[in-house]
Amino acid sequence: MSSWPSPQKTLQWNGKRPTSCGVNGSRVSAPGRIVADARYVLDDSGVTAEFAIAVADDWQHAGLGRELLLRLADHARAHGVLRLHGDVLWDNLPMQRMVAALGGTLAGVSRNAGMLEARFDF
Repeated sequence: MSSWPSPQKTLQWNGKRPTSCGVNGSRVSAPGRIVADARYVLDDSGVTAEFAIAVADDWQHAGLGRELLLRLADHARAHGVLRLHGDVLWDNLPMQRMVAALGGTLAGVSRNAGMLEARFDF
């Protein structure tokens, strides 16, 4: 696995305040491919947002998802978001540990027994 880009090259925000139909995200690229993506979409309330993070298999367990989530949370908080929430598979133990380590909470999702909801309140 190669080292990943410096923080200055990590985030590529669209520069606009997120809206209910807007998306803010960050991507990390390796030569020839995107290896990680993180984004959030503002809910209709305007103060909560759903987040998602994806990291290529061969780039996992290197702290990339954690770094992207921290940066995503900083951006959301700076733009008035009070809560980030996102789905986590019940068997994704590394993600569950990361959520807990960063001060988030996990709860069952009634619509899907195989899913947990991660929440970060600011």
